Amino acid sequence: QKQMTLFEETKAEDIQKTSEKYTLYAYIIEKINNIVTREYPEAHRMNLIVLDASIGQNSIAQVKAFKDSVQIDGIVLTKLDGTAKGGVVYPIINELKVPIVFTGFGEGVNDLEVFNPTSFVEKILM
Repeated sequence: QKQMTLFEETKAEDIQKTSEKYTLYAYIIEKINNIVTREYPEAHRMNLIVLDASIGQNSIAQVKAFKDSVQIDGIVLTKLDGTAKGGVVYPIINELKVPIVFTGFGEGVNDLEVFNPTSFVEKILM
């Protein structure tokens, strides 16, 4: 059997930790959904994942990993007011078939907007 290099061992540990982390997230979300179902059976709910736009293409890996554990109904894409221009939006929608629901162009809750493709393109072109 081939010896793993330190780099390969570290990568394997990172993959295992990431897998365990998303399994924990799935468990927590399941518990939250059970409580909401029990306490507010008429409530409409969505599982949203919040992504930091500044991490770029790594967002796709995050969504894929999370999607393996939990049903994702949409994405909140934040930190679009910085250097990130949201280039990951198209691949997420096209490849992963998960809609962008909200975008964040600032620091506060009031800076979240319902995702509007036309408005989004205008803002990133400014």
